[in-house]
Amino acid sequence: MEERKPGQSRSFIRRTLALMLAGVLITGAFSGCGSLATDDPNFAKGDPWTDCDLLGSVSESDEIRLQDNFAAAANKEWILTEGASLKRRNFDHIADIINDNKLELLEDDSLTGKEAEELRKFADLATDWEYRAVAGVDPIRPYIESIDAISNIDEYYGWITDIEKNPLGLAPVEVNTVATRMRAFPDEMMVTYDAATLSLGDQSAYYSLLGSSLEKKEMTDRKVSYILGRLGYSENDIDRILKENYAVEKKFASIIAPEDTDEDAELKYTDSIDDLVAAAGAYPLAEYMKSRGFENIKHMFGYKSYLKKVSGVCTEENLNGLKAMLTVGFVLKLGSYLDRETYDTFSELSKSQTKKEMPNYKSETEKDRDLLCESIQKSGLVAAMDKLYLEKFVDPESAEELTNLTKDTIDIYRTEIFPNESWMSEEGKSLCIEKLDAITLNVIYPDLSQVDYSTLDIVPKEEGGSYLEAYLESMRYLSRMKNQRAGRKYEVTEWFPYEPELSTTNTNSVYVPMSNSINIYAGILADPAYHKGMSREELLSGIGAIIGHEITHGFDDNGVLYDKDGIKNKWMPQTDQQVFSDKAGKVSSYYTLLQPYKGSGFYVGANVVGEAVADMGGLKAMLTLASKYPDFDYDKFFRHYANLWAAQISPEQEEYYFKDDSHPLNFYRINVGVQQFDKFYETYNLQPEDKMYLEEDKRIAVW
Repeated sequence: MEERKPGQSRSFIRRTLALMLAGVLITGAFSGCGSLATDDPNFAKGDPWTDCDLLGSVSESDEIRLQDNFAAAANKEWILTEGASLKRRNFDHIADIINDNKLELLEDDSLTGKEAEELRKFADLATDWEYRAVAGVDPIRPYIESIDAISNIDEYYGWITDIEKNPLGLAPVEVNTVATRMRAFPDEMMVTYDAATLSLGDQSAYYSLLGSSLEKKEMTDRKVSYILGRLGYSENDIDRILKENYAVEKKFASIIAPEDTDEDAELKYTDSIDDLVAAAGAYPLAEYMKSRGFENIKHMFGYKSYLKKVSGVCTEENLNGLKAMLTVGFVLKLGSYLDRETYDTFSELSKSQTKKEMPNYKSETEKDRDLLCESIQKSGLVAAMDKLYLEKFVDPESAEELTNLTKDTIDIYRTEIFPNESWMSEEGKSLCIEKLDAITLNVIYPDLSQVDYSTLDIVPKEEGGSYLEAYLESMRYLSRMKNQRAGRKYEVTEWFPYEPELSTTNTNSVYVPMSNSINIYAGILADPAYHKGMSREELLSGIGAIIGHEITHGFDDNGVLYDKDGIKNKWMPQTDQQVFSDKAGKVSSYYTLLQPYKGSGFYVGANVVGEAVADMGGLKAMLTLASKYPDFDYDKFFRHYANLWAAQISPEQEEYYFKDDSHPLNFYRINVGVQQFDKFYETYNLQPEDKMYLEEDKRIAVW
């Protein structure tokens, strides 16, 4: 059984969405922990390389040979100029460029149409902190009062099935549409039902409040007390609401079914709607689904044992607890959409007392810009932003160039990499090529024909609208757009424009195993990853290496769980899978010997092995493709690859990435990556005495 940390969701739907991001290339970081010795950060015992990611680790007077520390030498000029002023990783800088573009878009009055109109109203409400200060916490009051007014269980059921009162869908049973398919009914869009969202996260927290669970409870208590206090609730009433909330949540926690990790769990727990409605008994499952746009579906996945017991908790005896649970849920989800005082208070209360926060070196203006962009990304206006962004900032010729590059990369895997892997069986090679040929290419443009904001009407501030209500109205709209897909035939090639996780303005590229697709986002189209007109060497070592990285994820230890049709179904021969695991184990072992900076300790190699293997797979694909071009400049290729992952960050930031990121530290992504390939040794005439030299029998590239 997969280990879950307190506060981590146990639900199938949330685990499914997490898996959709299993190929994520760039991981955001918001907090660090512990402290890092900074008196001598340059050299780690047993490690030949300076951690050149660290601010101040490279100086003008340092004479660094490419053959000894390629990352430091190739990026020295960048480190001493741009890097020192950026104080971040180059990829984070790409995200800054994209957010600057979004801000420019929002300020462009020449953009017209319904998308621009609604987006502009939303942004105006979000950024006018003085206007939001006047409203204070009052925008949330009608919702909390409507919960207070519930007097019996029928009214409670009426409240949770009313999308106007309950725009977030808070309920003991939550229903979602997922962009994947069920093994039992592969032609249907998957719809799942799940247990209620608990304020403490994991159900075990309701039986033993230790460590992070206790901290989560303290955060919850303080946030709820803060909002309800400002709404005029007495301390006694607040204490009562919190106690009643935890009491009824414990009852729900007690009936949550244990996860079934059996490969056939999806088959076992997929039932017809009629059977599920009958199993729910008095609980209004059918009414809830109708209120949220689920009217034409035939089957759902979930744990019927939980569904059968829900009505036993939803009783008159537990009514006060059920109401308290709604109140707490609303406060926790919406506190950040009120005034600045509440936003800052919630931000402060969300900080862990046991983990050190990673410093943010951005200006207040940059932080506000990022906050606005994040707010839009999480709202129902994500597709409006994406459509307008593509119109304003993306040249269709770039999409064509990247589509062709992706096809060329796939062809390299088909004709060169898979056929020549001596460790793979002929059957394994054939199956890899079969899956490769079925990959869907989602390059830059989602299905914009589905973008329709004609039914969204945000009330602007000139007419008394509030930011909270603008957000909730956008979420009602988003619910309608997403859930109308339920009941439709599943289309593996569809790139639905309303999924925030798959937004084309994310600074990312991903491989999605449940659709066997590679998604290349417009949010990655900035230097050093990509710009129109870049040289072939830069193209291949920038966005090309990223594309190769993502394709490789389709054939790693997670990719082999999903077949060419995106259905969970192990397909690689067991003998090949075992050899792959053995080779990946060598990558893990390699990293366990590395100590990037003084006091770091050793890597937990298993934490980074998947991304390290994909990095090397991407490089292998691009070097193979490069060999097709005469007069290819390999020095330019390797130097640009180094710049792609260049970083200058604080010790606290580096420590966070070392401990919590699934990707190797950036200077390792460069040095460990390039030292696996003969062409690197040829280009720089590496000799055994050079620190970048790795004996051939110790090289660890899987592909």
